[in-house]
Amino acid sequence: MLLAQEMSLLVRNCAQLQALVPNEARERWLPPEVEVIADADVALAICREAERFAADVVCVASHGVGLSRAFHGSVTKAVLKQIRRPLLVFRRAEE
Repeated sequence: MLLAQEMSLLVRNCAQLQALVPNEARERWLPPEVEVIADADVALAICREAERFAADVVCVASHGVGLSRAFHGSVTKAVLKQIRRPLLVFRRAEE
């Protein structure tokens, strides 16, 4: 069971994700569905939710660091091995 503090963080994360979606997208298409899932196996949770949502595409950021920067992060690698939906992997802009 999630603690109140953890639940508050999940709700805040969900609101932050919703805010990233441009208003234009809401006007042109169906409103995006954003849900924050807590799971010990992140890659499996992403794949499971992609199937449940019947996602057209799954987008994940790849942010390996140091020498592994040329490669995908460990979660992205695991998703690549398991996903049965189209996957878009992108690198975050340098900060």
